[in-house]
Amino acid sequence: MALKFVVSNRLEVLASELVKMLKERPAGISPLVREVIAVVNPGNAKWLTHELARQMGVCLNVDFVTRGGFWNRVIPGMKKSSETYNPRTMAWHIMKILSEEAPADKALSTYLRDADKGASKYHFNLAEEIAGVFDVYQVYRADVLNSWSNGRTAGGGVETLPHVSWQKDIWMKLRAALGVKSPAELYHEFLKGKSDVECEEIIKKEFPAGRVFVFGIGTLPPIHIELYKKLANFIDVHFLYLNPCSDFWGDVTSERTALWQRKRGDKGAIASGNQMLATLANAGKALFNALLDVEEEYGAAEEMWQGADSATVLAELQNSVLENRAPELVGREMDNSLVIHICHNEMREMEVLRDDILRLMSAESDSGVTLHDIVVMAPDISKYAPAINAVFGQWNKDRPVEQRLLYSITDRTHAEESQLANAFKLLLSQGRSRMRFSEFRELLSYRAVSGMLAFEEVQLSAAQNMLYDAGIRWGWDEQQREDFSGVKFSEYSWVQGLQKLAEEYILRNGIGDELGRALGAVADLAQRVNELRKKLSGNHPPAVWRTVLSGIIDDFLFVDKDSKSDEYVLRKGIAEFESTCSWAKIEDLKLPCDVIEAYMETALWSVADTAGFLSRGITFCRLQPLRNIPAKYIWIAGMNDEEYPRRDKLRSFDLLKLKPQSGDR
Repeated sequence: MALKFVVSNRLEVLASELVKMLKERPAGISPLVREVIAVVNPGNAKWLTHELARQMGVCLNVDFVTRGGFWNRVIPGMKKSSETYNPRTMAWHIMKILSEEAPADKALSTYLRDADKGASKYHFNLAEEIAGVFDVYQVYRADVLNSWSNGRTAGGGVETLPHVSWQKDIWMKLRAALGVKSPAELYHEFLKGKSDVECEEIIKKEFPAGRVFVFGIGTLPPIHIELYKKLANFIDVHFLYLNPCSDFWGDVTSERTALWQRKRGDKGAIASGNQMLATLANAGKALFNALLDVEEEYGAAEEMWQGADSATVLAELQNSVLENRAPELVGREMDNSLVIHICHNEMREMEVLRDDILRLMSAESDSGVTLHDIVVMAPDISKYAPAINAVFGQWNKDRPVEQRLLYSITDRTHAEESQLANAFKLLLSQGRSRMRFSEFRELLSYRAVSGMLAFEEVQLSAAQNMLYDAGIRWGWDEQQREDFSGVKFSEYSWVQGLQKLAEEYILRNGIGDELGRALGAVADLAQRVNELRKKLSGNHPPAVWRTVLSGIIDDFLFVDKDSKSDEYVLRKGIAEFESTCSWAKIEDLKLPCDVIEAYMETALWSVADTAGFLSRGITFCRLQPLRNIPAKYIWIAGMNDEEYPRRDKLRSFDLLKLKPQSGDR
């Protein structure tokens, strides 16, 4: 049994080496035994599936697992622990802790000073931030959480840092409330507390092939390196990892770092090495330094470097990174391998992109290039989705099938893709609504809402115009006006406007029957929205909120065959909300609507859907770390200084910021 390393600067090379290993099965292992490959994310798994199928003819009997899923299989109790210490579940528990007892920390007390008594959005937002930090600690500060869980003082001077005492207090209360060992404790137990006999039995049962592959990693927490070393005592662990540089680059220094050092007295500090490595690859640098230490123990990695063999500008940049040197671009003739476009908005960017792709497909028509070979990335792909659909959708609409540019957009959230979800989100916000007419008009613009009224768009538009002409602007009645402004008046309210329209209809009967029915349906919808507003403005326990949320779908949203899947996602999210609250033991805690909105924002609206990645034609996706996809042609949109590089802002109380360590993300 051993820990073996293969390193390359190209993912395709690693994939080819993986194919060779898969074909050489260990002696005595049946072909029906499944291989296990640990990957960075589902996108990499999808690409690797295609690549293995391309090289071997078929890809089957292979389990692709991401980091979390991998250790759920290996460490007993980890699956239950990961579910229990899910950030959403922890957030509810922490909110309850914060709402029941005022925190001793001055900063937290100041933040919660204006919060309503009991659970509030202030408590929930803070609880989410703390839960997010604890979730990171499970991997990057497992020793600290393990010490706290067992009533010990964390070493390394951690206890003397600011913000640590209240974090320790909340963690110990959370740990007592959940009553299950945390992932951090299970990591420590697996590494130190279990005998070799127990570990061998568990590991060989999970990996009957006697080996596991770790593919395409670019960063890895230090504790996971220790866990893989533990696995290597019983099975073969093959690391196939990416390193952009064949040289040692653990000591490269960026211009910015050198300037910082000079200002603090080191007059001889200068920038060194390739500056792209120095500025954009810090997380990878920590991993490669750590793996060098491991390789001293287990043997050096098999190196499979492959430089770019063309004379293009892009090839020179790639080779300069590989060789850890400055690129030699002075006097070099520019070419089309690396092109920068400056455009005034997203729509223009997509028009230029479309023209570039058409030129490429025309010029490379004999080389076998397909739309599947093209990936387009953007730091915020959701911002580009309307422009993508406008430019490429219109092109496809006006062209025959063979000339269409088929595409898929992935990494958008459910709310951004689903009209049903957007309508649900707007209805949920009515709890804090002033009943503005503009909001009501926006609500009716969704087919998911107007479809319930069963009238033509022309009739509904005419009915809305009549409501506006009747003077309706905001506020249901004088009571709501008083609640919002402190002044009781009914002018320009819904009640006044509807009374005015009713009187005109009765006295003059100047409205056609069909239009009258449409007006009645719209007025009825407004009244039901007002009743919903009253329900949403109160505080309710989770079970009541589930009834209210389900009622929004049943009473207000039109679901057809195209939106059935969207309805399923909404109902599943509502059910998970109640079950999470039950798991957190807060069934009796009365919650305001803004807490429900905040939860839905995290649980539904902010969760990206990656199902369309590499599914058909051109792939439009988000530019994100560790998405190592070697497409033949890549375009990157939205490279604006405020959006790229991504700034991962650590919380002020995060130990990763207060006391950084090698290997931190």
